[in-house]
Amino acid sequence: MSWRTTGVLLVLLLLLGGYVWWQQSRETAPEEFEFDPFPTAPAQSDNVPLFPNLTAEAVTRLEIVDLRENFTVSFALEDDGRWYQTVPTRTEVITITMENQSRNLVNLTSRRVLPADANPPAAYGLDAPDYEIVVASQREDQVIRQRLFIGDATAAGDAYYAQKLGDGRVYLVAAFSVENLLLLRQSPPHLP
Repeated sequence: MSWRTTGVLLVLLLLLGGYVWWQQSRETAPEEFEFDPFPTAPAQSDNVPLFPNLTAEAVTRLEIVDLRENFTVSFALEDDGRWYQTVPTRTEVITITMENQSRNLVNLTSRRVLPADANPPAAYGLDAPDYEIVVASQREDQVIRQRLFIGDATAAGDAYYAQKLGDGRVYLVAAFSVENLLLLRQSPPHLP
């Protein structure tokens, strides 16, 4: 074998090695989608209370708004200690049922919290949510209203995507908890 052949083979080997190194080190741009149809962003935390500074005793008003049908059902705790449905009609309701619903709402937790930038709101049905739950509470001389928007159900159907007004994060809330609250709009606990 001559030195000339060995030199040519060495140059070819260096060129081939350089090309392989260049191909592997070159960044490839991932395919871009409008949004991930199956959000898989890592959870920031588990079992986060949605209304951490709220007690059941402080709840004075509860509204369930069906944003698809533009229909609102509203309940208020009156000074006499009894709960009344105030919208669409004024009717006394079973107070213990409303106290339990208030307690369930106050204890509502999220099993996962997705960061605000994980996907656009449309990925969760929160660009045009189906429902809004408004809870008003009395804190000293102030009435504090908190709003929770309910979007799509998860693919498994065991949770709903939810978002609080003013908070970009997306919460996964157990379906049975949300559905229990939403039943108030269809079947208010009227007195017999």
